[in-house]
Amino acid sequence: MGHGTVVLFTNRVITALLDLHSKYIRRLTNEERARERDWVVKRAGCPEFAPGIYQYDGSTLPLWQKPGLNGNAYWSRHCNYELNIQIGCIGSNLRITDYSAGCTGSAHDALAFRSTAAYQYPNYIFQGDEFAWTDSAYTVSYRTIPVHKAPANLDPWVRAFDKAVSRLRARSEHCNGLLKGRWQSLRGLRISINRRRDHLAAMRWVSACIVLHNIGVEQQEHDWDMAEPPRPDNNQEQAGGEQNIEQDAGARRRSLVEHYRRFRTGEN
Repeated sequence: MGHGTVVLFTNRVITALLDLHSKYIRRLTNEERARERDWVVKRAGCPEFAPGIYQYDGSTLPLWQKPGLNGNAYWSRHCNYELNIQIGCIGSNLRITDYSAGCTGSAHDALAFRSTAAYQYPNYIFQGDEFAWTDSAYTVSYRTIPVHKAPANLDPWVRAFDKAVSRLRARSEHCNGLLKGRWQSLRGLRISINRRRDHLAAMRWVSACIVLHNIGVEQQEHDWDMAEPPRPDNNQEQAGGEQNIEQDAGARRRSLVEHYRRFRTGEN
């Protein structure tokens, strides 16, 4: 085998997988959205939680050495050189519907989340009253509902709400664990980042692993039938994110807490 052959073949496989990106990293169909709503209600019990069909969480991808290009920017709170990956998934089967892989390890999850389609194009990801559950590191908005920080979480009903939400939000942790468990390269990526194109190569590697993850999820559901799955209509309006995503910030979460209190106490 000639020098560089393995690298060449690896790049060709990654390119082939990325050609399938739009097929496997896609919006949910109406049937899938309805199924997720049913799953959320069965999981959490509260009917008002049904629109929260997505879970978002950040994860870090360790690098095997300090990058030669802006190396300090990759240093994370885990005391390692890493990439910040944002994953958005659905809870029933852990299929990834949205992600970002370009931020360095020093980036906060709330900042890295701004690179996702959910933030930049919320009308593309969400329909109607849909929203995503997140941890407390994210900013509360109409489309993202994080658990509470102190001192708000000192209230007993807020704590009960956060505990109920954790049954849903934990699925994003499961998704990250499954992704890294399937593709061990994501536990320590051996790509030397010394130039901009090396950083892009690392992003391509992560994207290829996510495509493979979704292939496994979808083919498991379809019993390895490689026929084209149903595709949603992608011609809907894709409005910019910040103005839309910041509307009614906090009000929706307070409403959900109140609905959960009434659900638990049996009030109408």
